[in-house]
Amino acid sequence: MGRKMKVFLSLMVLIAVLSGCGSGTKPEDQETGTGSGADVVTITVGTYSPSTGPEGIAMEHFKEYVEEKSGGKIKVDVYHNSQLGDTNTQIEGVSMGSQDIFLCGIDPLSQWVPQIKYCSVNYLFRDEDHLVKFLQSDFFAEGVKALEANNIMFLDDKWTFRQGPFRAIVSRKPINSFEDLKGLRMRVPEVETMQKTWAAYGCAPITVSFSEVYLALEQGMIDAVEVPVSMVAENSYCEVAKYLVKSDTFPQRSALIINKKKFEGLSADLQKVLREAAYSAGEVYSKAVQDNFESDLEKLTNELGVTFVDDLDLEPFRKAMESIYKEWEASGYFEPGVVEMIKGL
Repeated sequence: MGRKMKVFLSLMVLIAVLSGCGSGTKPEDQETGTGSGADVVTITVGTYSPSTGPEGIAMEHFKEYVEEKSGGKIKVDVYHNSQLGDTNTQIEGVSMGSQDIFLCGIDPLSQWVPQIKYCSVNYLFRDEDHLVKFLQSDFFAEGVKALEANNIMFLDDKWTFRQGPFRAIVSRKPINSFEDLKGLRMRVPEVETMQKTWAAYGCAPITVSFSEVYLALEQGMIDAVEVPVSMVAENSYCEVAKYLVKSDTFPQRSALIINKKKFEGLSADLQKVLREAAYSAGEVYSKAVQDNFESDLEKLTNELGVTFVDDLDLEPFRKAMESIYKEWEASGYFEPGVVEMIKGL
């Protein structure tokens, strides 16, 4: 009943947004292009971040690209900042067809693609290219089939939306060594791999919703949080936590997902436009992430007095993972041989 209610609420939110935004054109008129003399397909896009952030900038670029290259055959409506619901609601919306496209982190899709759990394993991937090879591997392709069976497909199959440019720990306490993690109350999302890892490091993992992280840091409910460094300034974490430590645990990609039936219902030329728009938007996103980091770091250190540690000895972190990999294989959490397969890509 809870799942059905979430889908119902997402539909109601979408109806309200479409009714209250734009020029007042009815959704059914937008879909058919009534009054324009030509059929126009309307595509709804959702993000969970403000329009001024990298996600918003990228998807506004996506909109302009699609509308121009399609010759007006496709109209794109972008709804920022979770107007269409939280992450799970928007993913369900794409699956159900109440929403067409969503730009999100890859981890929440693990409910359909169990192979995704390997993407957030610390120090398993050498670099960005190594991660992309995994995402385009035959092993990962099996999970993609399961996702498509739920009417969701990856529009950006080149994985161009690079998060980061690296992951970092924002902490209320100084972290100068691996030993400083012992007993640290670390905010960890509801991602099993991450929870197991930080617990094995000696932290006390605490689950706090993303929207409550700032308050949890401010009130001392948590001591630290690890996120892509590009998210630190935009969420003002360093107002209440003055230590920023480069952890570089794993490279990340955002997933641009689309309703499979919607995509397959378009002509081949319009499908190509959407694909190419996704690749172009991914490049815009990745550049915005890098540019934001460089300007944000200067502000954090000079104006907020943040201590930035970019030379933490990560070797003890990596060594700890080797025993963790073996424990997970022995317990059945990891499939035997997969870690070695990934390392050999």
